[in-house]
Amino acid sequence: MTTSSSLKVLFKRAIEEVFTLLAMFFQNEECFYYTPRMLEVRFYLVSVAGSIISIISVIENLLLFFLIARVCD
Repeated sequence: MTTSSSLKVLFKRAIEEVFTLLAMFFQNEECFYYTPRMLEVRFYLVSVAGSIISIISVIENLLLFFLIARVCD
């Protein structure tokens, strides 16, 4: 048995043991999902505001690049 295959077996056993312990721990718990607060606002902050900031950063970096390239020329 090679080292990589023995590591795979050990990793697989460890994962199975973790899942078994988690199943025993949550055996009596109800499974539920709740929507996080302000999910829509956070989505717009990350997607829209983040995209605008990244576009502005790319433009500024291009301007700096061309400025430095022109000075060093």
